[in-house]
Amino acid sequence: MFDFLELTQGLIEKNDFTETEFQPLPAGTYITKVVNVEKKTSQSGNDYVGMVMEVIDGENTGRKIYNNLHLTPKTAENSIKRIYKMAEFAGVTPIAFSNVDAIVDFCKNFIDTCFEVEYDEEAFNKVKVTKAL
Repeated sequence: MFDFLELTQGLIEKNDFTETEFQPLPAGTYITKVVNVEKKTSQSGNDYVGMVMEVIDGENTGRKIYNNLHLTPKTAENSIKRIYKMAEFAGVTPIAFSNVDAIVDFCKNFIDTCFEVEYDEEAFNKVKVTKAL
């Protein structure tokens, strides 16, 4: 359990109220591991697969990459193709999906699987999985 009392007392004693500035992950190729997959809902009410990948090698070890797979009528086909590509790399047999929950359950097969990804904060599809490791 996190000790908030110790943290807050330390900050008060040091008079340290300066927030650390968030630095986005630089574009590049990363070795990652899938650490979480869950169904999420966007602000506009559309369901999507929220996949969290953690960088496991190099100077950005521990940083998270959010590989969100949107499932709107415009984006579903591309997202499912990306999921099937991950399955191909990981040696998981693709299945037909009947609903969003089935897609999320299938993506849970990737938890603890390591992938090489190309990440670009500026790209529409920020994460491109290039191979399983």
